[in-house]
Amino acid sequence: MICCLENLWILLGKLVSSCVLGSFLGVLLLRRESGEAFEGAAKASRKAAGFAVLTGSFFTLTVLLRGNIGVSALRDWMLFVSFLNASLRDLKSFEIPGKALPEGVVLWFLWLIVGGLFEEIDAWAAFLDGALSAAVTTLLLLILTLGAEYLFRKEILGGGDIKLIFMVMLHLGFCRGFLCLVLALFSGLIFLIFTRQKRFPFAPSITAGAALSMLLGAALRNPAMLSASF
Repeated sequence: MICCLENLWILLGKLVSSCVLGSFLGVLLLRRESGEAFEGAAKASRKAAGFAVLTGSFFTLTVLLRGNIGVSALRDWMLFVSFLNASLRDLKSFEIPGKALPEGVVLWFLWLIVGGLFEEIDAWAAFLDGALSAAVTTLLLLILTLGAEYLFRKEILGGGDIKLIFMVMLHLGFCRGFLCLVLALFSGLIFLIFTRQKRFPFAPSITAGAALSMLLGAALRNPAMLSASF
C-alpha cells in the first residue's frame, strides 16, 4: 500500500512538473518565434494562455504515455511547438516560417545523436526510416502537386505544407508519418466541407495529425502501457 502511494506521488510529480515545464517553455519558444503575434497586452495574455494549455497538455500526455521524461519525449514536445508555431502563421497569413525546416532537421539530428548515446533509440534504424520516408514521400508529393497544378491550373499544396510533411516523415518515420497524413487529410476534408472555402490553411491539420501520431507512438513504445491495455 505504501509502495503504491509512493509510486502515485512520483507519477503525479512527473505530470505536474512536465505540465509546468511544457507550458512555460512552450510560451517562451512561441513568443520568440511568433514575434508580432503577441502584440498587445490583452491579446498576448489570451494567446499565451492558449499556448500554455496546448504545450503543457501535450507534454504531460507524452510523459504519461511514455512513463518518463526522456530524449524522445522532449523531441516530440519541441516538434509540436514548431508545428504549432507554423499553424499560427498559416492561420494568420497562409505562410509557414522558412526556418521551420532547418530547425526541424537540426532537432532530428540532435535526437538521433543524444538518443543513440543514451541508448534510448536505435539511431541507425531511425535515421534510415526517417530519411527514406521523408525523401520518397516528398518526391511523390512534388510530382503529384506539379502534375495537378499543370492539369487544373490550381495550387494543391504550398511549399510550406510540403516542408512540414517532410519534417513529419523525417521525425516519425513511415508508419506514424503515414498515419499523420491520413489524419491531416481527413481533418482538412472536414474543414472544407463545413467552411466551403476554396483555400484553407493546411498546417493546423498537419499539426493535429502529427500530435495524435506522436502520442500513439509514445503509448505503443511503453511496455507498461501495452501490458495494461491487454
